[in-house]
Amino acid sequence: MTAFDTAWALMKMPVVPGSLSTDGATHPLALFDDPISGERLPLHVRNDANGLTGYILEQGGIERLNEGGTPKIEDTRSEAYFSQGSDYETIFEDDEGNDLPIEDWRELPPLWTSQDTNTNILYQDRGYATALYDVIANLISKYPATAARKYDAATRQMIDTDSLHNERIAPADQQLRDGVGFWENAERTGKSKDYRWRVRDDL
Repeated sequence: MTAFDTAWALMKMPVVPGSLSTDGATHPLALFDDPISGERLPLHVRNDANGLTGYILEQGGIERLNEGGTPKIEDTRSEAYFSQGSDYETIFEDDEGNDLPIEDWRELPPLWTSQDTNTNILYQDRGYATALYDVIANLISKYPATAARKYDAATRQMIDTDSLHNERIAPADQQLRDGVGFWENAERTGKSKDYRWRVRDDL
């Protein structure tokens, strides 16, 4: 990565620190700074039975929703739809690949993925999708459902713990070329580690 690439990656941290707020956790809102135009835009999140939808409206845009509660795509510059899987991830090896004794096994909560992330071609490579991932990752990290499980010798079962395992956004199983490139860039620039989106704690 060149010095320019590094500087550009640092510049593209467009969610305004400290701007994330929630209204009963059903409609979180943050602020997004477009690094090219200088516009400050609202970043919305909708929470429903199907998961989380994040979107950034056009400047001065009025929020209009489809019948299912998702934003009308013609009103947005960028949107991403996230849902959670159903399978826990069992950790039975240490970082070196050695088998762990059963009492040290853990089950991490199901991963979240975005099956559909889009940014208007006029606004690509400005950090719009990154901003959506940052905000959604931050919200998911606060969910009780992110608690890990551990093996309980007394019951011989996996039981819930108070240990939240925050980095739960991963790439979808099937991705277009742009999605693959998005995650490869996230790995190079440190936005994700081992293909788990990192959680910003400054929002």
